[in-house]
Amino acid sequence: MSSKEQGKCCICGCTWNNACYTPDKGACWWIDEEETICSHCFWKLDMEG
Repeated sequence: MSSKEQGKCCICGCTWNNACYTPDKGACWWIDEEETICSHCFWKLDMEG
C-alpha cells in the first residue's frame, strides 16, 4: 500500500477526475472523509478479510 494522499486512493491511485469504473458497479466514491480509499478498493479488501 502506498502513502495516503488526500483525494487519491491509496490502493489504485484513482481521483475525482479519474475514478474507477466497472459496468456492473459504476463509478467509485470515497469511503472515508479524508478521501484516501475508494469504494471499489474498500469493498474488495473487506471481502478478502
